[in-house]
Amino acid sequence: MKNEFLFYFPELFEKWKAKRLQRTWRRKFRKIFDKDDLRIALTQPRYHFGEWFVAIHYANKGYKVLVEKYLYRNHSRKFKIISRFFTPQQIGILKYPNPRHQSPDLFVYRDKKFFFVEVKLGKDRLRRSQKNCFKNIEKKLRCEVKVFYLKPSAEAAENYRG
Repeated sequence: MKNEFLFYFPELFEKWKAKRLQRTWRRKFRKIFDKDDLRIALTQPRYHFGEWFVAIHYANKGYKVLVEKYLYRNHSRKFKIISRFFTPQQIGILKYPNPRHQSPDLFVYRDKKFFFVEVKLGKDRLRRSQKNCFKNIEKKLRCEVKVFYLKPSAEAAENYRG
């Protein structure tokens, strides 16, 4: 597991909580965020900012990203993509890693390179069960899990092109 830090403008998070940013990001990054992602982001405005912010970070570097529910068949576009990288048995390992938490927040890929990302915002930290789960993913699936810690910063311009 690799820890990384990323900084964001505090004003962006305020816009997000006020539901004034989600539609803009959806419009700019349609290949990442679908209608259901937007619905979830708008109905839970205190959450998902970090996941979307890191997804945009990787999109700006030329990666493709899956957010939210990428392991579920009823999200057919996302499930079809993840199925190119993992067998049904491997998807089972990802889908039910531990009853206490979900799989990592993002699946990031470009060509044959791929990895998972867990995003922590503010004082949120990895729980022991998550650490164990992510180590298990790295061991059994031979796939890196990165953990991004997002911090507010007025000087965050170099990290944001959304």
